[in-house]
Amino acid sequence: EHIKNIWQIIQDTPGFDAMQLVQLVPNILVKPEMQKMGQQVAGGLTQRAIARLIRQVLLSPEYSNTNGNGHKPKTQPQLSLPASSS
Repeated sequence: EHIKNIWQIIQDTPGFDAMQLVQLVPNILVKPEMQKMGQQVAGGLTQRAIARLIRQVLLSPEYSNTNGNGHKPKTQPQLSLPASSS
């Protein structure tokens, strides 16, 4: 949505020529600075996705029923008193 708004503003700018922009894009994409910025953006998105995945796993009902190492806690058998001999 933001990109659409920006594109509309650019198109409404007097003297804007889309063909000039199209000709500049390949040169911009091969610049090392642009590639580095792209790697930083991708790295940030990856970190956020991994953090969300870990949070989902830790908050899931299956995980909360474990003792933190993936194993369910051992439950003690319920003991009962012997029947009275009356």
